[in-house]
Order: sequence, then C-alpha cells, then structure tokens
Amino acid sequence: MNRDKYKELYLKTDPSFISRYGRAVTIPEDVHKQIRKIITLSEVKGLTISSYIANVLRQHLDEWEYEIKDLCNPSSINY
Repeated sequence: MNRDKYKELYLKTDPSFISRYGRAVTIPEDVHKQIRKIITLSEVKGLTISSYIANVLRQHLDEWEYEIKDLCNPSSINY
C-alpha cells in the first residue's frame, strides 16, 4: 500500500463521528503512543485517536467481511 492510499483509508475525518457518543476502549500505551505520533505527523486537521481507530477498524471489517461472516456462522463451528 502506498502513502496516498494509506492517507485515503486511515487519515480522514468523519464529521458525523463524535467520540464522546461512542464507547470507551482501552489500548496498550505503546499503541496509543504510535497512533498519537501518526496523527501528529499527518497534520490532518480534526483527526483524533478515536477517528483513526474507527477508520482502521472499518477498513479491517470491510476487508475481512466474508471471513468474519463465515466465522460467525454457527454451522461452521467445530465442537
């Protein structure tokens, strides 16, 4: 993935997303520091840790949609 594609997918703001209306999650301190550094260096106005994490998770869920559905299918569970 090149730099422009990364910025398009992850370094964007969503005016409809307000983090105080979301749910709190705990992330490891080292991950928090890395994300904070990415956001600071990106210089994208309005980009927050919460919006970055939401962008990453949305992309992950889109990319792995079929595999996730398969994993969540009760008939695919082996007991």
